[in-house]
Amino acid sequence: MKLVTDNLEEQLFQELNKSRKSITIISPFISIYTAEKLIKKLQKDKVKCTLITRFDRSLFVSGSSSIEALELLKSHGVEILALKNIHAKVYIFDEKVCITGSANFTKKGLIENKELLMFLYEQHETIPILSYAQQLLTDILKSGNWNVDEKMISIEIEMKKYFKPTIEQDPRLNYSWGAELITYKPLDEDEVILSVSIGGTYDIVEKYAIHAHPYDYTYRTPMKFITFRYPNGGQMKCVYEIVEKIEIDVSDWKRVINERDFSEVVENRLSNYIIDRKNGFGYEKSVPYKFYILNKIYELPNCPRPPNNNAGGWYYRLGDLLNAEDIVNTIIN
Repeated sequence: MKLVTDNLEEQLFQELNKSRKSITIISPFISIYTAEKLIKKLQKDKVKCTLITRFDRSLFVSGSSSIEALELLKSHGVEILALKNIHAKVYIFDEKVCITGSANFTKKGLIENKELLMFLYEQHETIPILSYAQQLLTDILKSGNWNVDEKMISIEIEMKKYFKPTIEQDPRLNYSWGAELITYKPLDEDEVILSVSIGGTYDIVEKYAIHAHPYDYTYRTPMKFITFRYPNGGQMKCVYEIVEKIEIDVSDWKRVINERDFSEVVENRLSNYIIDRKNGFGYEKSVPYKFYILNKIYELPNCPRPPNNNAGGWYYRLGDLLNAEDIVNTIIN
């Protein structure tokens, strides 16, 4: 980890210009200055670029954020997603380098204001940021179609010409468009959590937040949340949200994944899980497998375990998992 408080623009663009596959920028505000610098990179190298930002008329009229910058980026193939209540500033390059801090992707944020950025390079540092960005993208896409298109941008450019930069002068300036995600609330302690034996796949489940089992085996009561019992006693270490389930024939997995519109992060997680499982653990049945795309939401500090680690799916109350010092009992047999 490297903390940067000076020359933010220079150091950010040094990392950005090294990217070869993907650039993800999460920034509430954007300026034409930084957009033009980004376009130089995109013109030089064919790099997939995604921007999550605010699409707010009052910001465009006041000049806090630049609609002309969005027009420029859109014309060069940048995917722009609108999120009303975004405040985070995150920069991700090739899913390897993550940068986060206080600086917006603007000239003021990177040059004029007193800001800081943390540059993260090690996998244990970048995984939480990558997971955050992927979950944010997943939540936006689930909530509706919030892709900013050329027509929308053209309307806002005309609106900016028409209105004076004072929001009180006309209520039509109070136009803000984008996903509005509710801040995640802690689960009720009475939430029921499915627990399954993880066997020898525990290392790749931890690494990629992916779980899989033969499709012809089903857990008796489907749940939104899952935890895994580890070998040698059945200790449970984390609770995951089940974000998505997908059936994949592992003999033809590349085609199945390519046909789905997964983000690059999820595609890489699935692909690497499938390859690592084949090389290290294998697939016990020649049938399609059901894959679970997961998001870790709780650590279980005391690693509770059942009295006996029997096979199959078992069900626990979240509060019991969080508070147990050692042994925890099921609530559904």
